Amino acid sequence: MNFLMTRRKLLALGVVAVLSGCNSAEPEEKLAEPKPYSVQSVKVELAQDATLKGRFAEDAELRKTAIDKLQATVDERLKAIPGGARAGHVTVTLTHMRLKAAGSRSFGAINDMSANIVVKGSNGAVLQDGSGVAYSDHAKNTAVVVNAVPVGLLINLARNAGHSENGKDLDKLVLGMTAEIETWFKQ
Repeated sequence: MNFLMTRRKLLALGVVAVLSGCNSAEPEEKLAEPKPYSVQSVKVELAQDATLKGRFAEDAELRKTAIDKLQATVDERLKAIPGGARAGHVTVTLTHMRLKAAGSRSFGAINDMSANIVVKGSNGAVLQDGSGVAYSDHAKNTAVVVNAVPVGLLINLARNAGHSENGKDLDKLVLGMTAEIETWFKQ
């Protein structure tokens, strides 16, 4: 009996030793090093040869609203990113803008934007530049058919038209583009 107790104690001690060697440490996230500069100003502009499609081609006021909203959100987000003492001035030049009408969105059209971005120092030196920063918002498509009736089409019509009303589509496009610019900036 004494031999069994000793054997169990040794087994328990071995299990405890093995388990104590296991660590469940969180994996370290790689944080991007802070930039040697911080954003002091942001300017969003439309390139002279920009491709304008959909409602942006037809409505100059809507274009101005989109550019103003993009400027405000990019300015807020980029200035919140920590950086060095050197001043950086960001210029976002929009090269492509497309905002489809609600009817087109109902059938799966795409809203998108693309831009070239340059960050310059106070002396005019280029600190960081990038081209082709883009965001696309694809309409949702559901392919459900019940007894040869395209029910998915009706769902698509309702959902995508609902996303196009009251400026929701413009807000989504601007916020998506802002997120892409922020991701590019943090690289």
